[in-house]
Amino acid sequence: MNGYFVAAATIAFVVGLVHSVFGETLIFRRMRQRGFVPTNGGNVIGEGHVRILWATWHIVTVFGWCIGAVLFITPNLLLSILHIAPTSELWIRVVGLVAFMIGVYAWVAASHAFTPFLVVSVYTRFVGFVAFTAFAVMGLAELAGSIWTHFALRADAAWSARSTA
Repeated sequence: MNGYFVAAATIAFVVGLVHSVFGETLIFRRMRQRGFVPTNGGNVIGEGHVRILWATWHIVTVFGWCIGAVLFITPNLLLSILHIAPTSELWIRVVGLVAFMIGVYAWVAASHAFTPFLVVSVYTRFVGFVAFTAFAVMGLAELAGSIWTHFALRADAAWSARSTA
C-alpha cells in the first residue's frame, strides 16, 4: 500500500468535508430562507452572487467525492496519473467507497444543520489528527535515523581513509 497515495486521498476528502461543513454551518445557514440553495445576501450581496458563492464553495466537496468515486470505480486511472504502479488489491476501492460515503453523510448533515453529526465529526477528526501526527512523528524518527546513518557512514569512510593513508 502506498502511504503517500492514501494520505493524499484522505487529505482531499477531509478538506472537502471540512470546507462544506464549515461553509454550511458558519455562512450559508444564515443565508438560507427557503429551499436548498441559499439566496439571502442581506445588504451585502445579491441573490445571484449568493448562489454563485454557494456553488463554488461546495466544488471542493464535490472534488473530494469525485476522488473517492474514482478510487472506488477505476483506481488505476488515478494511480497512472500519479505515476504509481497499478494495483489489483481491494484496499484502494475500499478507501474510495468510504471517502465517497462519508462525503455524502457530511453534505446531508451540513445541509440540514444536523448538529449531533457535526459534533461527533469534531471528535473523530481529532482522533484522525492524533493518528496522522503519530505517523508524522514516526516519519521524523525515520528521517533522523537516516541522517544519523548518513553521518555515521561519512565518519566511517573518513576513518577508513585515514587508516589506509
